[in-house]
Amino acid sequence: TAPPAKRSASIEAAAPPLPLAVLPVVDTRLCVGDSQRRDRGHCGGGSAVTPPACGLAGAAASALAGTWLLGRWRRSLLRRGLQGSGASTKAAAAAVAVDGGRRCRGSIGGGGGLAARRRASHLHLQARGGDAATAADGGPPGPKLKCAVLNAARLDFDGRIRWDKITETVDVTSYDVSAHSEIVSRVDGADIVMNKEFPLTSELILAFPPSVKLIVEAGTGYNNIDLDACREKGIAVCNVPEYTTEAMGDYAITLIMALSCSLVPQMKALARGDKTYMHQCHLGTLPHFEIRGKTLGIIGGLGYIAQNITAKALALGIKVIASGRPSTPLGMQDNGVEVVCFDDLLARSDFVCTMVPLNEQTKGLVNEEAFEKMKPTAFIINTARGPIVDQDALVDALRQKKIAGAALDVFGEGSAPPPPLPDDSLLYDVFSEFDNVILTPHIGWQRVEARQRVVDMCADNIARFARGEPMNINMETGLPIR
Repeated sequence: TAPPAKRSASIEAAAPPLPLAVLPVVDTRLCVGDSQRRDRGHCGGGSAVTPPACGLAGAAASALAGTWLLGRWRRSLLRRGLQGSGASTKAAAAAVAVDGGRRCRGSIGGGGGLAARRRASHLHLQARGGDAATAADGGPPGPKLKCAVLNAARLDFDGRIRWDKITETVDVTSYDVSAHSEIVSRVDGADIVMNKEFPLTSELILAFPPSVKLIVEAGTGYNNIDLDACREKGIAVCNVPEYTTEAMGDYAITLIMALSCSLVPQMKALARGDKTYMHQCHLGTLPHFEIRGKTLGIIGGLGYIAQNITAKALALGIKVIASGRPSTPLGMQDNGVEVVCFDDLLARSDFVCTMVPLNEQTKGLVNEEAFEKMKPTAFIINTARGPIVDQDALVDALRQKKIAGAALDVFGEGSAPPPPLPDDSLLYDVFSEFDNVILTPHIGWQRVEARQRVVDMCADNIARFARGEPMNINMETGLPIR
C-alpha cells in the first residue's frame, strides 16, 4: 500500500485526546536520541520538573494527574519488561504539571548537557506515542508521532512497496519528491523526518522546526546528513545498515561475471548495429575467461555487504583478499578471506571492489597512484560512493590501458541520484570509447525485496524511537553503534 497522499492524509484512528490535566510539560525544544544511554525504559533522571506557582487547586490536580500517569507508565513498562528504577519512574511522573488547564514548562535535572536533554525529550515523545499497553490500562492513547517522508519515490518508484508497517506507528505525510526549497515547510509539525539520500545540509537542518527530533535515513550511508547541525538542534539520526546486503552482494557478483565474459562489449556492438561478433561466431581479442581461481580484492572487505560478496565469491571458486583499517591484523581469517595491506591488494587482484564508506580518509582513495599498482588485466568495481574513485584518474587509467575495464554504479558525493552523472562527464566518453566500461545509476540496492526491507526496517527504528530507546548512531562520535 502506498503512503497516504500528498500522497498525504493522516491515517490516525480517531481517539479521545489526553485530558489537559495529564499533558506532558517537557519543553518540546529539548533534544532526543541519547545513544549513550543503555538503561532502556528509564524515563528520566535526577530531579523532577518544578512547576511554576500554580495555586492550590492546580497543584492538587497536578499531583493527581502525576499519580494517575505514573500508574499507567509503570504498568506499561512492566508489560514490556522495561521497568526502570523507582526514582526514574517518579521523575517521569513528576514531569506532569497543571496550571488551571494550562500546560506548564519545566526542565529536567539529573545530569546536565546533551544526554539529559535527550532523556527529557524522550519523555515528551513517549507520552505522545499512542502506546497500546497504556490504552489497555483504561486510559486513552496519546496521538501518534508525525513523520514526513521527503522523497518516497526514491524507494517506491514503481508503486510496489507497502508502507503499512510505518503507518501503524506514526502518522505519515509523504512526498514523492522534495526540492531543497520545499523541505523546511514540509517538515513543519513533524516529529520525524524520513529521507533517502537527499543531502540534508547544515542550512536546512538548522532551519528545521523544534518539533523535529529524529532523521531516519532510509539507507546505509548517512554522509548526506550534517551531523554537527543535528547535534546543535538536538536531533537524533538513525540508519539501516543491513537492508541491501543481499542485493548488493548479488550485484557485485553480477558485475564480475559480466566483465569476465565480454557480455558488455557484445551488447554494445549489437546496439550500435555492428554484427561482427554475430557473423564470425567468435570474440576476437575480447576478455573472456573463467572466474574460478581469480582473485577478488575488496577494499574495506570486513563489513556486512563485503561478507556477503565474500561468501558468494568463495562459493564460485574465487579467491578473496581484503584490506581493512590499519589496526586490522593481516593474515588468513576463519571465513577464508586473507587480510592484506592496501598496496598488496591492488597488485594481486583481478577485480578490485570498493566497500568503504565515504569520508575524509576514503575520498580519492583509488587514485592515479593506485591505478599504477593494478594489473593491466584488472577491473575496478565501485558500488559504494562515487568520490572513493578519482574519476579523472580512472579516465586516464582506461585511456592509458593501465587497467582492463571498470564498472561504476555511483558517481557524485552522494548516491546517484542525487546527484546524477552530469551530461558532460568524461565517463560517458570512455563508456563509448571502451567496450568494457559499465555505467549504471546506483541500481545495486534497488531490487524490490531490498526496498521493502529498508521501509520495514525504518519502521522498526521509528517504533524504537517512539518507545524512547536509543538510536543506532552515536551522535557524539557520529559513528554507528553495533
